Amino acid sequence: MIEAKKAEDDLVKAYTNYIKEYYVGSFGAEVETYNQESLKKPP
Repeated sequence: MIEAKKAEDDLVKAYTNYIKEYYVGSFGAEVETYNQESLKKPP
């Protein structure tokens, strides 16, 4: 986030990429699990 701010990049896009990389890297989750439609479905 700090690097994105210094480079005057879009902070929302940088945060989205960070979250995606964190969940995929840490938990092996698929990007589909971060999909808004998937989040709305009951368990």
